[in-house]
Amino acid sequence: QGAGIPPVAPYFISPWTLPGPDGQPIGISIALVYTLLGALESLLYAVVADGMTGAQHHPNSELIGQGLGNIIVPFFGGIPVTAAIARTALNVRSGDTTPVAAVVQGIFILLGDAASGQMAVADTYGLNGSYSDSGCMKYE
Repeated sequence: QGAGIPPVAPYFISPWTLPGPDGQPIGISIALVYTLLGALESLLYAVVADGMTGAQHHPNSELIGQGLGNIIVPFFGGIPVTAAIARTALNVRSGDTTPVAAVVQGIFILLGDAASGQMAVADTYGLNGSYSDSGCMKYE
């Protein structure tokens, strides 16, 4: 005993099959589903932008930028978002293919909020979207 190949393969337990506090299987977390959906949506937008520019995006930069934005923005009262094709298309059609366009857009949103003395939830979407879009606009 204890030497050689075991007669039965080990049984691997998936985390979503483990019981929760109520004894029922946990299931796949809704947060995981939304995370994967947001990542796929952002990468789809990046592919559309690639088609508009004829260049190649960096998917790791896109997902890291989106992830960092979605981690940071709730600390300032914002909501997690994905990249927006409308801003990306506007920037590409205006001739900009660098992350600077998204950063400048975020600065203008902040200046507008500072001038008005208030910040709307829609503005936090624009700020976070600008941060996560900055990874999408890196083309070679």
